[in-house]
Amino acid sequence: MAKILLIDDSKTSIKNLIDSLRELAGIEFFEAKNGQEGLDSVAKNKPDCVVCDLNMPGTDGYFFLENLRKSGNAVPVIIVSADVSDASRSRVLSLGAHSLLKKPIFGLPSELKNIVKAVLKI
Repeated sequence: MAKILLIDDSKTSIKNLIDSLRELAGIEFFEAKNGQEGLDSVAKNKPDCVVCDLNMPGTDGYFFLENLRKSGNAVPVIIVSADVSDASRSRVLSLGAHSLLKKPIFGLPSELKNIVKAVLKI
C-alpha cells in the first residue's frame, strides 16, 4: 500500500487533496498541519510521496523541504500552493521539489493525480 503525506494547515485543502486522489487504489493518507509536523510524520510513517503547501503558520513548506533534503531524504515532494510565482517555483525546485501546482486544485485534480501516479509508478 502506497503512503502519501499531506501537509497543509487547512482542513478544507486536506479534504480537497484526498478527494482528488481518492480513486487511486491502495493509498494510505497521513496528515500534518505544518513543516515540523511533516518532518515528524516522514520519520514515523515513511511516506512514498508528500504533497505540501508552502504558506503555513509556524514552520512552512520551505522549512519542510529544506530540512527534509538536509536529512538526506529523497521522498518525492509535490508542492500545491497559491503562491506559484517564478521566485517560489525556482526556490522549491532548487530545494528538490518534484513539481509545483497552483491552489485551489479544483481545476487540476487530474494533473495532481497524474503526477502522483508517475511518482508512485502506479
